[in-house]
Amino acid sequence: MSRYAHLGSIYDVISLEAVLYRRPRAQLAELFGPMRGATVVDVGCGTGLNLAWLRRAVAPGGHVVGIDPSHSMLARARRRSRRHRWTDVTLIEGDVDRLAGVLAAASIRPDGFVSTFVLSVVPCDDGFWNVVDEMASRRAVRIGLAELGPARAASAVLRPALDTLTALGGGHRGRRPWQRLIARDDDAIHETCLGGHVHVAVGSVRNGDP
Repeated sequence: MSRYAHLGSIYDVISLEAVLYRRPRAQLAELFGPMRGATVVDVGCGTGLNLAWLRRAVAPGGHVVGIDPSHSMLARARRRSRRHRWTDVTLIEGDVDRLAGVLAAASIRPDGFVSTFVLSVVPCDDGFWNVVDEMASRRAVRIGLAELGPARAASAVLRPALDTLTALGGGHRGRRPWQRLIARDDDAIHETCLGGHVHVAVGSVRNGDP
């Protein structure tokens, strides 16, 4: 994630959000559905591109928490939040691989998590799933993912370009966060975009007795 440390001021442009990634982000928002009154954590929230739709998902009475290790990305997210006068958003600087400690320090007990283009990029996503499993031992936890994958179903013309974008974004070739969700929820919804370049998955994890 160090490659994103100083990109906050330009990320929304260079990320090709408007060209490629707005549609899968909207697809995730639709599949995630409403969680009225819930607290949802945006893991690796970046510049805050998920904040608006997450606020709608948890309204009324809910709260959105954005966590990101990059000071410059969070600065952009904070400007976005101040501009819209969002009082139901909390932004915290912290590492995804130390998620349990970040949540504990802020006394946050989430009802759900969202990750967009993060778990497929971080060096290891075990810390995230450990948090999910620990919380899911007490109650159901909603998970929404939009993550980078191999563009195997893309055309021969587009596939090299999409796979190059995955590599430039830091995507790990063997990482499959959506499979880790499906392993925890057989009923999880899993869809692909851009020939598999993006995988969208949404499910609820509940461990132990119902």
